[in-house]
Amino acid sequence: MNIFPALLEQSTISFYLAEKEQVKLEICDISGKVLQNIYDGELIPGEHEISLNLTTLSNGLYLGHLSTQGESICKSFIINNQ
Repeated sequence: MNIFPALLEQSTISFYLAEKEQVKLEICDISGKVLQNIYDGELIPGEHEISLNLTTLSNGLYLGHLSTQGESICKSFIINNQ
């Protein structure tokens, strides 16, 4: 899972699925509390990009959490709106 650009209000999460899977994508604070449920549903195999609207979040460190039936990935990113 890649999150880019990681410093702006509008970002994109990209990831690849080898097979059709149930996917859940969330934005969490550093303590793990879910702040936004971005996606919860089934996706087909292949490369996926999901746009994020992060305007409701304050400056700080956050986690993008992607989970499928067989895997869970967590990546950190920073929001720094000056």
